[in-house]
Amino acid sequence: MPDVISLLHRGFKLNPELFDSVEVGKYCLSIQGSHCHHCSPRKDLPAYMYYEMEIAIYRDQSRKAIIPIEIMQKLHHKYEPCGNFFSYVTVDELQWIYEMLNEMR
Repeated sequence: MPDVISLLHRGFKLNPELFDSVEVGKYCLSIQGSHCHHCSPRKDLPAYMYYEMEIAIYRDQSRKAIIPIEIMQKLHHKYEPCGNFFSYVTVDELQWIYEMLNEMR
């Protein structure tokens, strides 16, 4: 299984400063880090330099937020949802989310 952070590249078509989405089966992950996202450090850096990042889970490319219950139960105890995303999620948790979504294919 690839490291989800290694799949992140800046250059999203609507805003080149954002990381591209990562497609996982029927889901799409938006994992972001920059000076204006909920991440650590809060700077514009390559993805591998963050230890916490912001994540939103969408159904396909529709941008309609949907979080599978298995993931929501685990994240809800550790992270406060901010609208349709979670902030300051550790890189280890991001990898876990990616692997869980792969299993749900």
